[in-house]
Amino acid sequence: MSDPFALVLLGGITATTTPFGEGGWWRALERVFPGHRAVSPAWEPTPGCSTSDLADRMAAHLPDGSVLIGASLGGLVGLALAARHPEKVRTLVSISAGRRPDTWGTGVRHLQRELVRDALAAGDPTPGMERARQLGMLTYRGRAEIGRRFGRFVDGRPPIADYLDHHGRKFAKSFDVERFLMLSEAIDRCSIDVSPITARVEVIGVPGDLLFPFTLQRELREALDAHSVPGGLHTLIADTGHDAFVANQEGLANLLIGLFRENPP
Repeated sequence: MSDPFALVLLGGITATTTPFGEGGWWRALERVFPGHRAVSPAWEPTPGCSTSDLADRMAAHLPDGSVLIGASLGGLVGLALAARHPEKVRTLVSISAGRRPDTWGTGVRHLQRELVRDALAAGDPTPGMERARQLGMLTYRGRAEIGRRFGRFVDGRPPIADYLDHHGRKFAKSFDVERFLMLSEAIDRCSIDVSPITARVEVIGVPGDLLFPFTLQRELREALDAHSVPGGLHTLIADTGHDAFVANQEGLANLLIGLFRENPP
């Protein structure tokens, strides 16, 4: 690795502020940066905010010249940080993200929010949060992985139903309703002009990602290339879809080790 730097790890909507260690979102990445302290700042959403607003608030807490790894929402905010506060980011790894969401993903998030708002109007947001998370789980994971794990529906209760119920209940109990709505909408308001970016940007995508398909990572890298932003486009091989940066962290760690061996951050 090169000279000392601040390491910032940004995950998705439900990411914890503990990157390494027990309960950390990025446990496997600790071996990519041995002995290096990482921080994962909490999201600070407000009504009507965008990913650019989230980036502006986060910039106040970051030292100049940070190395930032962001996935999903974290990848969007990382790009906004690099574009709006170029002094803050010297290297960015953007995973399963893009300059913008696509219409399919926006449609899914819209339906999730409508489920929650309908439940809120009825007086109890819990069923809406459960259903929103269940719908989300089908888009976070890969179709092939889901088929392998749960098999075909034959009769009675589908094998995948218990899995969806578990994640729905867990999410509804642990996540704030308004926070979910604000962060979900922030994703759909995302539109990033990459022309001011001066940091090196490595873009990573996953085949089979339903929410942020590889076409969006290719589009991002082409836009960066058009403005002579250094970096490349890379593939994380996994059948776990959008969640590969969590579900296949060992593969991600190996990919990052290779990238940083060639070009230290």
